Amino acid sequence: MSRNGLSLNNAPLFLILLLLAVYSTAVVGIQMRAGPSMPLGSGLRGMQDRKTTASNTKVPPPIISEVTARGFLCEEHFVKTHDGYILRLFRVQRPDQTNEFSQMLPIVVLLHDFADSAASFVLDERSPAYVFANLGFDVWLPNMRGNIYSKNHTMLRTDKRNFWTFTFQHSASYDLPVIFELVRRLNIARKVNVVALGEGALLLLAGLSDDPESQISDSIQHIFLLAPIINLGASEASFFKEFGNPQVRRLLTVSKTWDILTPEWARLPSISLTCSLHPNLCSSPWRLLNSKDPLINVVPSRLALYEKVYPAGSSLLNVMHWLQLQETKNLTKFDFGGSTNELIYAGLERPPIINLHKYKGRIFVVAAKEDEIAPPAIALKFARSFSSYSYLEIEGCHLSFLTGEDTEYLQDIADIINGKVFSFPKGLSNGNDKEHSS
Repeated sequence: MSRNGLSLNNAPLFLILLLLAVYSTAVVGIQMRAGPSMPLGSGLRGMQDRKTTASNTKVPPPIISEVTARGFLCEEHFVKTHDGYILRLFRVQRPDQTNEFSQMLPIVVLLHDFADSAASFVLDERSPAYVFANLGFDVWLPNMRGNIYSKNHTMLRTDKRNFWTFTFQHSASYDLPVIFELVRRLNIARKVNVVALGEGALLLLAGLSDDPESQISDSIQHIFLLAPIINLGASEASFFKEFGNPQVRRLLTVSKTWDILTPEWARLPSISLTCSLHPNLCSSPWRLLNSKDPLINVVPSRLALYEKVYPAGSSLLNVMHWLQLQETKNLTKFDFGGSTNELIYAGLERPPIINLHKYKGRIFVVAAKEDEIAPPAIALKFARSFSSYSYLEIEGCHLSFLTGEDTEYLQDIADIINGKVFSFPKGLSNGNDKEHSS
């Protein structure tokens, strides 16, 4: 067992990930053009999910038809990670006179938050994917392993524990490199601008810290971290109160609920007892990240759209990783327990620290003033820990980045990418920690 009691009892099962990494090294990119959304796995001969489980029965929101109905080009791609997961990506552009995808536009990759998906970036005309597409970018929307769009594997079944043996550190190490490789291969620009929200910011930085061949760092032009979740020990979100409850952890483990916060989460028979005893876990799950009322800078109509696509699923092990970080107040890889750690982490009894400062470029951070899970004071302190940074605060809470009224910061990001400005015009930057006038 782990020192903090948060690791799973049957730890050796986690070694399956290491074995899988050996058997497969090819990256497969398969493109599906604009049109009705295809079932996940269509066209992937030999890669389909071997069994569909109750948590996977709901059809994912049809992103392609939603995007094309708004007059944008949209296509989907599938890519295989080195440990066998099949990830689904969407690509969005504003149509030109040829109505074909351009390979010449600057690239923006949007990384979603915890238990979220690409669908949250295409809620309405103010959503980031549409804003950046209208500003002339080649917009990519990856889905990390385990969410409703990326629940396929070349060998593992989703109703088995081994499929769910991952946390954000595995997405950082395995998902990001193949995502960036595919995006760069399909665009002559070659450099990627990454806009990462919440947990997406954490896994991006974790990926940069574990990038021995520079597959990720060599791909990046700029990174923009929105509400970066990088110090869970300082978080006040109800997420930790609910999932940190020992009874909840026991109930989920006994019920063999390895995938959590899926679209049908509240209706699964396996967690009915959990939901009855802890209703906050199952009613409006987004409140786990933002529980305070009133919700500042959140448009009710946009929140209603968000509730239709969130949550999109994650793993219980990922939640346990978050709980470890919150309890120990150290940002480390997952703690499997002493002997298993030694096998996985090259003889180390304790999990290695995740170095968030491997990235040496200018860092851009945007925080929300009322954010509970990514407090602005922590975000500013983190930004100032880099040699070159620009920091901006917006009105609102964690949900404001997807459901808020003010999206001016997206235009600022576009201007920075296009070289019109060097910093957020109304923000702070190193060397000038005074707020700029408008």
